[in-house]
Amino acid sequence: MESAFTPLEFQGVTWALMAEVDTNEALAGVTTLRNVAALITLVVAIVVGLAGVFVSRKLITQPIGSMVSAMGKLAGGDRVRRTLWKS
Repeated sequence: MESAFTPLEFQGVTWALMAEVDTNEALAGVTTLRNVAALITLVVAIVVGLAGVFVSRKLITQPIGSMVSAMGKLAGGDRVRRTLWKS
């Protein structure tokens, strides 16, 4: 329970003006913000990870795989096959 007070002068009498709120109620907005930020971070991390896997396979792994395959065929005596280079 969180509370705050301040003195209040009214008609020559000093009163105490007091407000109380439950801690969970006071921090509900912060808790929701934390949860939403964590969810957004998780989704962005998954999307970036999947994009990284896609890009690495398309731009790095597949060209190297094709070159290894072409070099294997060349080593096996196939001198007719052509390899396409994409840059």
